Amino acid sequence: MGRAPRPWRMLHTDAGEFPLPSDLVDRAAEAGIELIPLDGHEQEEIAGLGVDCHGLFLYRARIDDDLLAALPQCRVLARVGTGYDLIDVAAAQRRGVVVTYVPDFCTEELSDTVILFILAFARQFPALMHAAREHRWLPVSELPKPRRLAGRTLAVLGLGRSGQRTAEKARNFGLEVLVWTRTPKPDVLERIGARAASFEEALGCDYVSLHVPLTAQTTHLIDRQALTRFKPTGVLINIARGAVVDTEALVEALQQGRLAGAALDVVDPAPLPPSHPLWDMPNVLITSHSACISVEALHQSQSTAIDDAAALLHGRPPLHPVPELRPIHA
Repeated sequence: MGRAPRPWRMLHTDAGEFPLPSDLVDRAAEAGIELIPLDGHEQEEIAGLGVDCHGLFLYRARIDDDLLAALPQCRVLARVGTGYDLIDVAAAQRRGVVVTYVPDFCTEELSDTVILFILAFARQFPALMHAAREHRWLPVSELPKPRRLAGRTLAVLGLGRSGQRTAEKARNFGLEVLVWTRTPKPDVLERIGARAASFEEALGCDYVSLHVPLTAQTTHLIDRQALTRFKPTGVLINIARGAVVDTEALVEALQQGRLAGAALDVVDPAPLPPSHPLWDMPNVLITSHSACISVEALHQSQSTAIDDAAALLHGRPPLHPVPELRPIHA
């Protein structure tokens, strides 16, 4: 029989905010992984505590080439989530470090949140809740005018897992779904009952939901020019990344009445300063980057990250390398 591999030490960053449940601690130990908890994610702390670690479990940490140089034993960066824009994948590849992620993390939670936002604006919940906080029972003459969802339009920008699931759920409410994506997928569109649209046509829908990753091409995708394409009754929904939207331009558009509202699970900067005007706008919902969170989603993502790290420890390829590191034939 072959000898068991030597145990790996892996730094569990943000352990104070995202502790591992006992069953996953046991699972990691059985796989030969010793977990080193770190409450935060500052680079100096990671470099100090992780200098002899074989890998990192990552939530909010930024990993660049300088930090990787300070981690000579590192073999894997396991992102406990979907987005990995804070990780310099090219630098990791140069140093022989594998980067993994959880591609199907929180698909249900993100799509549920988009539907929640759509319903909230269709039923005028922001205005109703504002009146409730002031202890005012509105007479019919003062009630905001809700809209029926059936027959209205939803634009999904980006057709990854959350975009597809959102489209499927929206169709069940009778919404017409238009999709803008840089990578056309006719078979997917047919399956989810949506149709392709140009960027300009998509921005003219009643609801515009962002599902794109943050890249150089999508940074400020929704800028001043894009916001001129919205109709005054349109609502912007962002559950993707804050920097996909030009925040200053969005504030101007809302203040000038060029769109009806915005639902923002993510913002730029994050968190917003207490004095930022978005906080006080009655037609803006802000949900503190919570759309991806549920007990089930967090457990799934932590479990997947541990399994991929364990695979590498035992000489097997991980199931979920980031796309940049996948074999060409995969």
